[in-house]
Amino acid sequence: MHIVIWGEVSNSLTQGGLGIRRIRDMNACLLLKWRWKFGTQVNFLWRRSICSKYNIDEASWHPPLKSSYKHSRDWKDILSIGIHSTNVYNFYIDNCQIQVGDGSRIKDRHDRWSGSSSLKSSFPLLFNLSTDKEGSLQQFMARKSSPNNWNFPIRRVLFSGELVEEANLLGLLSSAPSLSIDRADHLIWASASTSPGGFSVSSLYSASNSILGPHSNICK
Repeated sequence: MHIVIWGEVSNSLTQGGLGIRRIRDMNACLLLKWRWKFGTQVNFLWRRSICSKYNIDEASWHPPLKSSYKHSRDWKDILSIGIHSTNVYNFYIDNCQIQVGDGSRIKDRHDRWSGSSSLKSSFPLLFNLSTDKEGSLQQFMARKSSPNNWNFPIRRVLFSGELVEEANLLGLLSSAPSLSIDRADHLIWASASTSPGGFSVSSLYSASNSILGPHSNICK
């Protein structure tokens, strides 16, 4: 007879549980470490082999979410984390951020380099009108005629609703990070539980576990 539900037993000690780790979430953290390596170990042979075998853009920060019957069992497991462990995966995505360098690897419309979402999802009207949907951030910045004068390549004159979206985009870009030509774009781990860049499986599990309930000092 189970006297205490598993959700309580698997909480941390500071949350009133027994600190027994949830195997599904722990496995997700271990698999997400490979997603982190995919985004950071750009020139490693294993990554180049995966990209070549499964036709993945080598400039990608994250592997695709959808798996195929052509994928190996291990690769399918890595791709399907978002389905089986949604909370852990969403926490990982929220805290896995792109640090702007020279802008050559960042796709300015698709990657989340400024703000909490990509320009494609935040400004869909302008994205649909763009004639350069796949350009890099470096190319995007190079089109500026002056520090505050942006040049958006679009296929027609904007209507009133689209002008509002353009104004919002200009407001966002006014506080956007600038390029640093002397260093490459890279990922940083932004969780408050560790220093920036300090990703680890244990930090991911502990941080994602903290959203399940309040902490208390009574266990001490």
